[in-house]
Amino acid sequence: FQTTWEPQMLCAAACARLCAATTSALRAGTVRRGLVTFSIVPAPGAAAVPARAAEGTSLLQAAKDSGVNTIPDLCGGCLSCGLCHVLIDKEHFEKLPPPSPQETEELSCVKYRTPQSRLACGLNLTTAAEGMTVTVPKYDE
Repeated sequence: FQTTWEPQMLCAAACARLCAATTSALRAGTVRRGLVTFSIVPAPGAAAVPARAAEGTSLLQAAKDSGVNTIPDLCGGCLSCGLCHVLIDKEHFEKLPPPSPQETEELSCVKYRTPQSRLACGLNLTTAAEGMTVTVPKYDE
């Protein structure tokens, strides 16, 4: 008996286990993180939405938790589709941790990337993100 698994399914399962473990650790008080406050512009020309999330949270998850659902994430936030492309304001871009090799590889496939492009699932919030503005660009289908 053999089961065929799609890569997204395996990745989603791994992400779910990691999320559950992190949530459990946070509830148990074994992980302490500060909060990062920033803004998300859900579409070009839209009003900025204030957001706040714990350090270490992915920008993608923080956006969802803040009610911003305009960032596509076909892979479930596992750095394998490149659809969660966002733009970081110039002031904060250089202060953020650099993209991982996997994020850099996925970004190379983004059609409309700019020097301030990042993938929302690949950027974990740090205190360097305090006050930043993230814009979800227009997607041409």
